[in-house]
Amino acid sequence: MRSPNIFSATTTRPGGRRRRLPFRGCLLLGALGWLLAVPGWLLSQGTVRAVVVDAGHGGEDSGVLGKGGGTEKEITLRLANMLQAAFKDVTPVGVFLTRDADEHLSLEERAILANRQQPALLLSLHCGYSRRAEETGCRVYYYQPGRSQLDKYHVLKESTPGSTIRLVPWDLAQVGHLSASRELAGILQQKIGALDRSAGGAPTGCALAPLQSIDCPAALVEIGLLSNPSDEARLKDSAYRESVVRALREAVLEFLASPAAKEGRP
Repeated sequence: MRSPNIFSATTTRPGGRRRRLPFRGCLLLGALGWLLAVPGWLLSQGTVRAVVVDAGHGGEDSGVLGKGGGTEKEITLRLANMLQAAFKDVTPVGVFLTRDADEHLSLEERAILANRQQPALLLSLHCGYSRRAEETGCRVYYYQPGRSQLDKYHVLKESTPGSTIRLVPWDLAQVGHLSASRELAGILQQKIGALDRSAGGAPTGCALAPLQSIDCPAALVEIGLLSNPSDEARLKDSAYRESVVRALREAVLEFLASPAAKEGRP
């Protein structure tokens, strides 16, 4: 992830027809077997829980470039398609992609597309970069606003009858979900850490522009560093990508079953 303007867009409804790329049936990833691991309470829900998956970069913005030819925009799109396929048979969860082709839209356009779904959560997928070629591993981030944003949000909340702000300024949308986003990031860190020991520790909070206008719990995951040859090789390996998708899927299901997801706001 090299720049804050990392959203690209196109919506895709689960099981629906995409506008540009045909659905690749070869990415089933054992969805039938994974269905057995879905919590019973989720299967009993009558409404679909929307999950937005954002594949970072796209179009003229390739993102991080690996020395072995890997590009962030291609790797994240492939993972997003695989994650959507992993939820294909989990009817209470509808996975929407912000893009399903090699295209680029503005940060604001992506946020609009995501928020329109009124999602239960958003995952933003990226690859990382480090000047130290030996540095490796996955990273998980959640949005941490500045003091001025927090003060502005609380002033608005105090001046609004009730506990919920119905109309929130564009740049404050994520502030209403800080606790839930930290919870989501923590679960993701745990699942990714079990897959990649170098990803241990706590998730990182910072003022990420791609997340500030997202009106639901949200987290950004860097699936390895393309500046590291070993990480790049792993990200090109289909078996490793499948293990990453499994970890992400488990994290999504665990979060959806958590009190943080049910409360929606801190």
